[in-house]
Amino acid sequence: MKKIISSFLKYLWGIIRCDKMPIWLTFIVGIMTAYVTYRLVPKINHQYKIDETRSNYLSETTKNLNEEIIYLSHKVRYLDESLENNDYVLAEKNRDECLDSIIKLQWTLVGIKVILKSDTEKEYINNLNTSIDNLKNIIGTPVKYQNRNNILAAMGDLAICTKNVLDELYKEASLK
Repeated sequence: MKKIISSFLKYLWGIIRCDKMPIWLTFIVGIMTAYVTYRLVPKINHQYKIDETRSNYLSETTKNLNEEIIYLSHKVRYLDESLENNDYVLAEKNRDECLDSIIKLQWTLVGIKVILKSDTEKEYINNLNTSIDNLKNIIGTPVKYQNRNNILAAMGDLAICTKNVLDELYKEASLK
């Protein structure tokens, strides 16, 4: 069987190298070209559109995640300043704004996690979500000056997890 295939391929190679191509070979090449054009190209284009849409969604969601984390860090800073100044009324207000921002962040992470494919990316998202939960638990306690160090430590952990997630999302969305 190998000898027959080898002989046929040598025969075809001899025909292709010649100046003239037989009509039957032209007909077969035309049929194969039509098949590729009408069957394979739309599938490739469809996959490209899916990947492009996914990349655009990840880009937009990554931008939103980054903005929400920056907003949260500003609110935590205001909370810290109000605790430092012993302004507990303002601290309560800032604490509530921090908790609202954390809820938005958690919903953003749910949207991101749904579209991710690799386990590594999902693990980074889970780590970030754990870090956000930790911050939420610390901020959710009664407002006291003594909680400042815990809040700042939780924000430091959140910053590290955020960097890891954003690095992975930028890679995934082909932004790097």
